[in-house]
Amino acid sequence: MKIVDNNGVYVYSNVVPLTISGTDIKDEIKVYPTPFVSNLNVEINSVSIQSANIRLFTLEGKLVYQLSKQLSKGINIVNLQGLNSLQSATYFIEVKTANSSYIKKVIKQIK
Repeated sequence: MKIVDNNGVYVYSNVVPLTISGTDIKDEIKVYPTPFVSNLNVEINSVSIQSANIRLFTLEGKLVYQLSKQLSKGINIVNLQGLNSLQSATYFIEVKTANSSYIKKVIKQIK
């Protein structure tokens, strides 16, 4: 960066490299199908062995489904079953791991 004084004299500041650790260590998460009828799949590409908390909320914030699952390193597919009793509506699905937090809108439809 060039620093200029009031009288026109200038100097350049030193270049200091910065390292931000941990920002590239995230789990990749996908949710499908949307819209769904009775089952919803959560695909988590986990960077480590860890647990995942999966919760489904109404738009009003009411918790309607919850599941904790132990993940292995790599691709894990968690099938959320028994969702056919939910009303046809839009919901938020939240997936939390030690490395990531993910929220997405999903749509429940009737057959």
